[in-house]
Amino acid sequence: MEKLKFGILGAGCGGQSMAAILINQGCIVKLMDKNAELVQGLKDAGTITLTGKIEMQAPVPACVTTDAAEAIEGVDVILVVTTADGHEDVARAIAGSIQPNQTVVLNPGMFCGSLAFKTALKRYGCPHDILVAEMADLMFACRKVETGTVFHSGLKKKAVLAAVPASETGRVVELLKPYFPIVTPAEDILHTAMSSIGCVLHCVPMIMNVNRIDAGQSFDYYMEGITPSIARIAEQVDAERIALARVLGIEVASTAQSVINGYGSHGNNLYEVIQTTQAYVGIKSPASLAHRFCAEDTFGSLVGFATLAEELGVPTPGMDAIITCISMATGIDYRKEGRTAEKVGLKGKSVEEIYEMIR
Repeated sequence: MEKLKFGILGAGCGGQSMAAILINQGCIVKLMDKNAELVQGLKDAGTITLTGKIEMQAPVPACVTTDAAEAIEGVDVILVVTTADGHEDVARAIAGSIQPNQTVVLNPGMFCGSLAFKTALKRYGCPHDILVAEMADLMFACRKVETGTVFHSGLKKKAVLAAVPASETGRVVELLKPYFPIVTPAEDILHTAMSSIGCVLHCVPMIMNVNRIDAGQSFDYYMEGITPSIARIAEQVDAERIALARVLGIEVASTAQSVINGYGSHGNNLYEVIQTTQAYVGIKSPASLAHRFCAEDTFGSLVGFATLAEELGVPTPGMDAIITCISMATGIDYRKEGRTAEKVGLKGKSVEEIYEMIR
């Protein structure tokens, strides 16, 4: 079978990891990032090295560029590996050059990313109805060592994916599974969105540790940053996520159970589970609230959950408190700037109407 050609937009840890894995399987890969310094650094490095749970080395793709249009020319699959707040810029950059036979996969999509991306493509003049799919989370638990070297602290057992429309999910999974065997189909993008636990494990600990972050203190993010009290606050936010999912007719695992399922951890509550998760050991705290743990998960997940819950009459006092605190601490009105239910076209819709829209 002829290998697919991939354009990867976003050359951070996830993008570099995907590039190395695909190149080692004989695929043609193009890699793009808007950061010219990173692009030049990768060219200078010459190789991409994955260490830790994945040990692999691959040559840097022949095409590493800051030009998104160049990176998607002639490829079959476009992997968007940016933060959720970067999706708009990516859509703008490729709207004039993307072709109808190309498939876009967001890594991850966060809250209804596929709807937001398709809307943005149209807004910037794309004349085609592009198939867009999204992952619930980034496929890898990884972090940067240096440019061209990525450390993988754990291996996820599965990565769920859904497309818009949901009837096309199987086709996208079939495209990706030969290269990424952990890709698993979800029923629709609400199932991928509601299974995302970043708003629990990222937004809550970040704002609750803001004094240490502001002071420039480096600490073990999960092991030290999620104390028993912070874990209880996170569990409240998690309970609201689960309640919203149930109103949508979706049964999702708790964050604690999701970590157990993904990494083989154990414990009777979230704090205990985190403390037994070896993949989280050694992951250091971000340097500021501008880090994706806070910025992306508030923008692309927490605000979506809270605003959709408001539409459907689900109380979210925990989520609302965290959004308010993060907005005050950063000076960014995330209720205005974030990916709200209204922005993805769900405002005023019943549960039945929402499913008609995405399936």
